[in-house]
Amino acid sequence: MSVNPTESSTMLEAVCTQKQLSEAVQLVAHAVSDKTPLDILKHVLVQSHEEGLVISGSDLELGISMIIPADVRRAGALTAPARLLSDLVSSLPDGEITLSCDRSHAVHVHIPGSDYRILGLPPEEYPTMPAVDDAVTFTIGEKLLKEACRQTLFAVLTESRGRPMLSGVLIDFEEDTAAFVSTDTVRLALRRLPVQNGKGTARAIVPHRTMNELARALSDTGDVVVTISEKHIQFATSREVTVTSRLIEGQYPAYQRVIPTTYRTRLTFHKEPLLQAVRRADIFGRTAGNRVEFQTVQDKVVLQAESSTEGKAIEEVEVIREGDDIHTVFNARHILDALGAMDSEGVVMDLTDPTKAVVLRPSEKEEAEKVGEYLCVLMPLQLF
Repeated sequence: MSVNPTESSTMLEAVCTQKQLSEAVQLVAHAVSDKTPLDILKHVLVQSHEEGLVISGSDLELGISMIIPADVRRAGALTAPARLLSDLVSSLPDGEITLSCDRSHAVHVHIPGSDYRILGLPPEEYPTMPAVDDAVTFTIGEKLLKEACRQTLFAVLTESRGRPMLSGVLIDFEEDTAAFVSTDTVRLALRRLPVQNGKGTARAIVPHRTMNELARALSDTGDVVVTISEKHIQFATSREVTVTSRLIEGQYPAYQRVIPTTYRTRLTFHKEPLLQAVRRADIFGRTAGNRVEFQTVQDKVVLQAESSTEGKAIEEVEVIREGDDIHTVFNARHILDALGAMDSEGVVMDLTDPTKAVVLRPSEKEEAEKVGEYLCVLMPLQLF
């Protein structure tokens, strides 16, 4: 996608729009770290390209690049501090910007009536992310991939505690299906989606940060080509954005084993009343470990949360119940995260025992109308 800066003159000069340059620099700057001891990694790289300019940022673990249209008057490359260039370009008025550099690697930004000089570094020092072998690849809709990120990131283990493989999202790809899985050991989120043009199979663990930045870069239209090698993954979008990342090493747990396949009680709710009731109950439960009790009483579920220092909340939510009565306790935040990730109007909760894993998923009718499958598995808290 980009050219090697050592292969071109550094005397770049190009004209592009403020809006497109600002969007690209702000996007790729998310891959740049201010904490690195290497000054060059605090910069973004700008290179000439047959379609205009390639704007890139990297910290060696994550790389983001974007191609924007430009009138390239002199081919080459330059680097500039990411934050400084982003702050400057975003503050400029709409219109054309002339971007160039000189032999001292100083970057010149010019608009009518104003000139800015930024101290750059030699572009040949900028590290490039490795090419990703295309032995394993598939294509997926951008909107679906964006949904998969949103519906799984909340369940990633953010503090790995010696289990780094849980600090990312598993992409389990085989034939015409890709499963996106996350777990922090007390809950699990799974989004299974159809894919096109699949080649090979892979189980790749993608860092939380990469999936978060990927979601930021995705739009609601177009497709993404996903390419997976032994140590890296690349997402190439139809709007000329490429996200490349190192994968997390290790064996992801056999997530299929923790998903219950039977139930003794099925509760069907309207999602919004349940979500609001849990949210209100948690005002009282948040000082007591976010505990909220669920107990069926005829055609309702009674929610109860209590604080020894603040008081007590009791909420009733209408439900359609199949099977036995239940009395169990959940972490309210886990319920709210799961419900917030669902786009359905109805939600189904399948339970087998007050102490065993529970499955939440969109109502069966809505699930049938959606593309793919989504569910969350939650572990209840101890009742007493």
